[in-house]
Amino acid sequence: MSSFARQPERGYRGFAEFDALAEIMISIYEPAEKSKFYPGLSTSHGYQFNPHIFLGGGVAADYSLSDRRFYCVPIFVHFRNDLKIRRFTPYFDARLGYNFIDGGGVFASLQAGYRINWGRKTAINVGIGATLRGYKGDDYYEWWTPENSMQSAYIGQSARHEILPQLRVGVEF
Repeated sequence: MSSFARQPERGYRGFAEFDALAEIMISIYEPAEKSKFYPGLSTSHGYQFNPHIFLGGGVAADYSLSDRRFYCVPIFVHFRNDLKIRRFTPYFDARLGYNFIDGGGVFASLQAGYRINWGRKTAINVGIGATLRGYKGDDYYEWWTPENSMQSAYIGQSARHEILPQLRVGVEF
């Protein structure tokens, strides 16, 4: 494996990646055990227009280990800019799409990373960034009764969003 990065040329380009999202609970009111980890897989495929610009589409699936269910399943448009700085190839990656889990919502992911050449047409990518997940959540109206007990009533759903830090490691081909 060499850190000398051969720039991608024109034509088809694909990615298969492992994602790790983390919801880190830092609060004096909530225990650290409420922190969550969401591993996932993603793949995207598209066209490399020149040594720097890629545009494609993809799908991902992130799983909640604590809740034992899928956390985020988006379909997205994938844009990537590979830079060449002497022997190094950093990249910037942007994904925008729609999450189909928990009532649906916007999906966006921004990332910066490093591309490591691994053969003529293959490379390993390592990057960090942030992911925005949109979903719908239940809303309740809560009040105290004269007997000093808490009451609540379901009033519907509303759009919600959360931004989580992300680590992504993958192979491009």
